[in-house]
Amino acid sequence: KPEHSGPYKVYFSPGNVSTPYIQAMLATFKDLNAKTSAIEDVVVQNSNNDVQTQIQQLRQAIRQEVDVMVVLPLSPTSVKPIFDAAGKAGIPVIAPLNTAKSPYVVGVAGNTILEGATVGKALADVLGGKGNILDVHGIPGVDADTLAFTGANEVFKGCPGIKSVGQVVGQFQPAVAKGETLKFSNKGMRTAQFW
Repeated sequence: KPEHSGPYKVYFSPGNVSTPYIQAMLATFKDLNAKTSAIEDVVVQNSNNDVQTQIQQLRQAIRQEVDVMVVLPLSPTSVKPIFDAAGKAGIPVIAPLNTAKSPYVVGVAGNTILEGATVGKALADVLGGKGNILDVHGIPGVDADTLAFTGANEVFKGCPGIKSVGQVVGQFQPAVAKGETLKFSNKGMRTAQFW
């Protein structure tokens, strides 16, 4: 926890603020800020899914001596030294959904592999165990994406009639995912959308 009593300045770096999940988190921060005197301010920085920008912003937040950092790292490996620096500066780091191997980080996540396997099974059931699928990634390399696909692919290993015909990147944004899927289907592939 921060080294002094509140109110606290919270720094939030989600990577991209336009996803529905992050919009819900922002609403929660706003609600908490209004309901408690423990939070002085919530500073939000959008790095537009750019790892280098996020790294620069995190370094700046440490220099500005925020009290707590909540970060969804775009590259857990790249931000580890920054999280170590924050911890050594007395700034706790919370990393929802993602892991960052630093002793100064509190990770908060569900069982993303199981969630991916559950979605994979549901898709296999809908297809009756046969058919072509399109992999729609959130952000490749981010733990939430990697772990979800690990679970789904374990299910698909047991379904020899299911074949992945390609991959697109949806950036965890429904409109982007839909647009990328439509671009893929315009290349002559028939796709089904489930949203």
